[in-house]
Amino acid sequence: MAEKRPPKGGRRAARGAWKKRLSEYREELIKLAILGVPLAVLGALANRISDAVLEQPRQAIVVLVPIAVLGAVAWWRVTKGDPLTIDRRTLLLLGAYILFFSVAAETRVLDWTRDPSLFGQPSQRSWLIPVSWGDWRYTLVPRVAGNDLMVVLREPTAGKTRERARTELVTLLGLAAARGARGVAFDYTFDGESAVDLLLCTTVESIGIPVFFGYGFERFEQVLNPFPFPRSLQSCAKPDRQGHLVGFLDADRRARVTPLFFNNDRRRPALSLAVARALSGESEISIPDNGLLHFIEPAQAHLRVRLEDLLDESASRESARNALNDRFVLVGEESAADSFDTPFGHKPGVIVHADAIHSLAHSHYIRKGPWWLRFFPMLAFCYGLAVWSAHDGPAGRLALVCLVATACFCVTAAVGIVAGPLWFDAFYPAAAVWLLLPLLLSLRRLTRARR
Repeated sequence: MAEKRPPKGGRRAARGAWKKRLSEYREELIKLAILGVPLAVLGALANRISDAVLEQPRQAIVVLVPIAVLGAVAWWRVTKGDPLTIDRRTLLLLGAYILFFSVAAETRVLDWTRDPSLFGQPSQRSWLIPVSWGDWRYTLVPRVAGNDLMVVLREPTAGKTRERARTELVTLLGLAAARGARGVAFDYTFDGESAVDLLLCTTVESIGIPVFFGYGFERFEQVLNPFPFPRSLQSCAKPDRQGHLVGFLDADRRARVTPLFFNNDRRRPALSLAVARALSGESEISIPDNGLLHFIEPAQAHLRVRLEDLLDESASRESARNALNDRFVLVGEESAADSFDTPFGHKPGVIVHADAIHSLAHSHYIRKGPWWLRFFPMLAFCYGLAVWSAHDGPAGRLALVCLVATACFCVTAAVGIVAGPLWFDAFYPAAAVWLLLPLLLSLRRLTRARR
């Protein structure tokens, strides 16, 4: 049988339809480029500004309000025009809308505030969304092995004289040096002078291993000022052997982030950073660009021992003393006041600092994902949603697009935390897509009613 061919007129019509469709696709891609290129430049600029200038998330309001005003003006102009189309007014509205959510995501404005904390000082309970919504990532984040630290826990010194408490530290320093420890760090503040401070400083200067001292802060006129060291210890607690103990508590009173520098002063590193540098043997190690460390706990729990067990000279405690060899000793108090909730459970503050040291020493911490990893998918889905809405796409199908977009954002967040680990915040782009849906449907209804 002879093969039947479509009539020439049908083939000509099909080619014409494809040419028209390709022309429409090309036109939409040009519009997307017109929208995306300047937004990408502004997004990169917002990324740099947020890291360098903004100290608290809420400060981003100064940038977000003008963008919101621009978006409101664009909305008003679109409602005064013809039925919804992707023209200059709609592109301006989309641009302001996407830029608003891009800046909000980059600055994490919904976290609103992060308060510094030391020994459980309360933080202000303020947030616009629960911060814990993103903690599911911590169940996926990979952990690395490492056994560089020994955490020595001591009971609170309340009820002991300063002389007795610091004499125990003198004994510990001598024991650590004799058993081949790599160094000692005190994860608490020294308050007041004692009669044995001269002996303590002499021991610090003579044992031949580095000894670091922690210090806290006090507030005065909303400014953080470091606690001064007692004069009797200033000869051995030199500035290059000091580290701040400030940690951030989020609005839900959970510790997720550690600031690596006191008041962003590079000359005042955190105790965890000073110890990590000593462990790695390098003055500069890999740290986050914004100076905020999202720490990760190690694959195995830190080796812990109580101070009284180390100082016990009985033979049954010999294995604990032998474990000091080739480890850095981190000494801290174990108390309810100095214990914090973290994404990895409730931990003493000294363990939180040990996790930070481990993350820095092994260069294994959660890094902020590149801004474009969130920006371009959000741009594509928002623009596609606007195009389909302008072409009278059913509301149910548009909602399905939002569901697909949300799934893509969540998968990206999961892959980023496992492969990086990179932090990709799925909430902001998902919120941008879902909130755009009723906005577009309202615009479509308003412009139709006007016609």
